[in-house]
Amino acid sequence: TWLNSLGGEWTNDFVVGTTNAVRSELYQPLTLSQTIYAAPYVGIGTTTENIFSQGAKVAEYRVLDERAGFDVGIAFGSWGDLRVGPVYVHQRGDPSIAPPTFPVTKLDEWGLALLARVDTQDNAFFPRHGLRATFEGFSGTQRQQDVDQKFRRAELDVHQSIPFGDEDAINLGLRLAGSNRFDPI
Repeated sequence: TWLNSLGGEWTNDFVVGTTNAVRSELYQPLTLSQTIYAAPYVGIGTTTENIFSQGAKVAEYRVLDERAGFDVGIAFGSWGDLRVGPVYVHQRGDPSIAPPTFPVTKLDEWGLALLARVDTQDNAFFPRHGLRATFEGFSGTQRQQDVDQKFRRAELDVHQSIPFGDEDAINLGLRLAGSNRFDPI
């Protein structure tokens, strides 16, 4: 159901398990054609991250992730959208299983985020044909251990489904990611 005559929607996502999270977004079209929209959002969650050294697990961290942002976007019918906007992220990692020398880690990021999505697949779980592609980019500042650095990252995730025979399909995927930082351990 719409919140107003322009088609505003308020979505809330809840995740319970190894990862626990709550995310809320107000999707508000700005025109009657619903092609241009604004989308403020907030989220908080925790997850477990394992730390490895030379292939052996040496620690387990519980990571808190808090974020807020405000996107402005363009919807391309039912098959895709492009959104951009400021975002702030705070993360804190607490060692849950680790030697006492492992520190609490903190990271803050603020800057501009870009998200582009295309989805023409015929089924969300078992697609037989269509393309699903997501590009995410970020450019801004990252503060870690009280040191600010300019930071950029990008990620591309592509899945193509190709029909094979009457009832089967071949699903191909590609995932690429990169950033301007590399910290060897």
